[in-house]
Amino acid sequence: MKVTIAGKGRTSEEKEKLFQQKTIEQELIRQGQKSNLPAYLSLAAVLSQEIPETMMAQLSLSELVRNLRQAGDFLITNTTGIKVSLQKQQDAGHYYIFTNSADANHIFFSLQEYLHRKSLHFRVICHPIFCVERKDGTLIRVEEGQSDLPRESFIWMELERFPARMLDELQTAITTILHSAVKIYEDRSAMLQYLDDLSRIDGLSQYRDLYAWLQQENFIPVAARRYVYPKDGDISQFIEEEDKALGLDNFYSNAFYKASTLFP
Repeated sequence: MKVTIAGKGRTSEEKEKLFQQKTIEQELIRQGQKSNLPAYLSLAAVLSQEIPETMMAQLSLSELVRNLRQAGDFLITNTTGIKVSLQKQQDAGHYYIFTNSADANHIFFSLQEYLHRKSLHFRVICHPIFCVERKDGTLIRVEEGQSDLPRESFIWMELERFPARMLDELQTAITTILHSAVKIYEDRSAMLQYLDDLSRIDGLSQYRDLYAWLQQENFIPVAARRYVYPKDGDISQFIEEEDKALGLDNFYSNAFYKASTLFP
């Protein structure tokens, strides 16, 4: 566990002055950032409320804007829907983790759990949920709070003492986690509908209370499969309706196989 002891922070007045749009804009331009300024400025307005004061108190204006530009350079384009980057910082073994995807439940906690299991030394900088406007994948503006704009998740973490040889492995794992979380979230309603369909089958009426409980916020469905079989057929004649598969294709590193392979 790492404990950071920070010095005297900024007063609210100093912080407000530091994050004035004109101040940030001037420093962005001084550092050579001339394109997409409105997007960077709207991003700065949101991140100023999300990044812990203990981190900002240790940085000068130029350092804050340099970090903002890293986050902005990462977020400014996303044409694939899910984006992950591990960006090396000045010190050896020091990296920023940036992730961006559609908003979905449990992205952050799944990522955090993975890093814990790998015993990696990390710190969370921020995890805002943005309302964003993009054109052809390019960020136009960022908002926080209620909005009709699409919602995106942005995670910014910091790694220390991380071996460079593990970069590809970590980036692949994080990308898989994001894809899985988004897929589960997208298919959630349809998977819960499968449970509702089961509750309406007369032969399964004794399980209706269980199906009703499962449709509440009591668990996270991660995958669902549908099977058909002849009324008088034996168990070997179960056939998966592969086009009705929902959620993850793999679970605990094992594929979901056709029903005929599940039984001896």
